[in-house]
Amino acid sequence: VPVDRYIQTISGVIDYVKAKRRSKHNVYISFDEWNVWYHTRKKGISDVDGVNWAKAASLMEDAYNFEDVLLIGCPLNTFIRRSDRVRIACIAQLVNVIAPIMTQTGGPAWKQTIFYPYYY
Repeated sequence: VPVDRYIQTISGVIDYVKAKRRSKHNVYISFDEWNVWYHTRKKGISDVDGVNWAKAASLMEDAYNFEDVLLIGCPLNTFIRRSDRVRIACIAQLVNVIAPIMTQTGGPAWKQTIFYPYYY
């Protein structure tokens, strides 16, 4: 509902300005880097402070559950339903960092729960 209300509000502003300027130009809405995110592991700067890392620490990788699937599905359905105004909505990251696909160095790749709303 909040995303739908946001789209409705911004669309109203766009339409108002279009009418005020007597423009024929259509302006559409885009969502850049949207996703669900929270830290299941509360890592902060103290977790990496003073450590000589050979490569970047895994600070933003997270495991998702069914609740996250529902949270992904709501705005995704809204973007589809309001495709008259929203022309593009890009997921923030695709692999590893707050992402639907995870990998291990030298190991497998696997799909997290939030992968499936995009797939279907």
